[in-house]
Amino acid sequence: TRDINVSRFVPQLQGKVNSTLRVAGGLTPALNTINAQGEAFLHLKQGTIQAKQIQVSEGKFNTLLIPQKVKLAGFSPFLTGELDGRIKVSGALNELSPQTILAQGNLNFNEGLSLIDRPLTAQFDWNGEKLAIKQAKARNFKAQGVVELDFANLSRQINPNTFIKNVNLTVKADGLNLHKLALPVPAPIAQLKYGGLIDFKGKIQGSLQAP
Repeated sequence: TRDINVSRFVPQLQGKVNSTLRVAGGLTPALNTINAQGEAFLHLKQGTIQAKQIQVSEGKFNTLLIPQKVKLAGFSPFLTGELDGRIKVSGALNELSPQTILAQGNLNFNEGLSLIDRPLTAQFDWNGEKLAIKQAKARNFKAQGVVELDFANLSRQINPNTFIKNVNLTVKADGLNLHKLALPVPAPIAQLKYGGLIDFKGKIQGSLQAP
């Protein structure tokens, strides 16, 4: 298939899909009679995502997703840089949502993410409820732990920190920018001008709005 509109399947995304698939079976409401193999390319305005080793059988699928220089600012004005990586994804065809898929892999953020303003790599597992960060590394930064996401906020163009419902992370960081921490402080102190860098070693628990 060529130049299929992505918005037919994911309304939030704009782009085209080109695929080479070998398909057998019939289209039933349950989609459990389809068998397919092949690969596809998702061409978004933010960049390209390749889906390799696509396998579909008995209503379930698995594939290897390879984002290639995907521009993060196209998803949120609070994000910068480009994303690369390799992600194994599996789930059910008739129930596609973040809560119903499983994923594991590695991601590379060439300009960091959130508080980390330097290249960042992350190895993770997603079980439909929680994001287990096996290891996140950047210069002078290491972290591992669990993050819970708030899906009610995922479709809104707001600060990505509000997507995070709860965190339980072990962190070692040197040289974090104080201005980016957005620490909750009393109003009189918030009026003061401050700056500099901070080192941290320990656990972060709770939400980013009330850690």
